[in-house]
Amino acid sequence: MQRDEAEKEFGNKIYDKFPLPAHIKDLKVVVIDDWNWNCCIGLHYERTSEIGTIKIAKWRFRNTKNELEISFDAL
Repeated sequence: MQRDEAEKEFGNKIYDKFPLPAHIKDLKVVVIDDWNWNCCIGLHYERTSEIGTIKIAKWRFRNTKNELEISFDAL
């Protein structure tokens, strides 16, 4: 999706914590209905079944930001 199109449709919420450099014009927007929108320039699977097993490495909830962070490894 073109960056200007994504910004028009989703606003700045797609940048979350990781803003992209201005020269990036083509990106993917990952949408998890009723939860999260995020942009990325990396590769993504079509279905979670393609990933295989994952192991939660660590997690933490930040009360001050009302935010859950999850780190995981794909096995």
